[in-house]
Amino acid sequence: QRLRHNLWLSTSKWKLDRMGLVLGENTTTDFDTDDWKYSEQRQMELSIGGPSVIHMPSNVRLFHRASGRYFMYFAAHRSKYIRLATAPSAKGPWKISNIKVVHVDDHTCLRGHVASPAATMLNDGTLSLFFHSETDSGQQTFEAKSLDGTAFNVDCKRGPLGPFYFTPFTLNGVRYAVAKNMNRGGVVLQE
Repeated sequence: QRLRHNLWLSTSKWKLDRMGLVLGENTTTDFDTDDWKYSEQRQMELSIGGPSVIHMPSNVRLFHRASGRYFMYFAAHRSKYIRLATAPSAKGPWKISNIKVVHVDDHTCLRGHVASPAATMLNDGTLSLFFHSETDSGQQTFEAKSLDGTAFNVDCKRGPLGPFYFTPFTLNGVRYAVAKNMNRGGVVLQE
């Protein structure tokens, strides 16, 4: 079964000069981050580890500053929020939004950091975003849902879904995820 509107990216680190990213309103990057020395905070702002890209269907109303229907969700591993970039095609150019789609401080069940987003479109048109955060049991995966790709709700009553680094997929109408098994290999989970 074909995954709907999904384009998974599994790179661990992207160089900004390869993507043509736009930082803020009018600043484009044309440098290689390896050649520059930044403060730790600036490195966090530029980090795009573990991005997840999805094509937003035409029935989803885009926010006014979106540069296209391709949405990239990403976060530095120790970030307090998941970020969003948009583009007219999967090849870019990408424009980073100021929207923080999931922020640790906005949800009582999240703490420490959020990272490793994985986006997928559900059959009802809802965007599902899996990511991990810290818990008493270590890093665990949570799910946030959105109708527009920018305003996400984390169901804290549901709590964590399983181990970290979820990569979700749907097969024959059933949702599955491949995840890291507490640093002892991988595991396949079924909803």
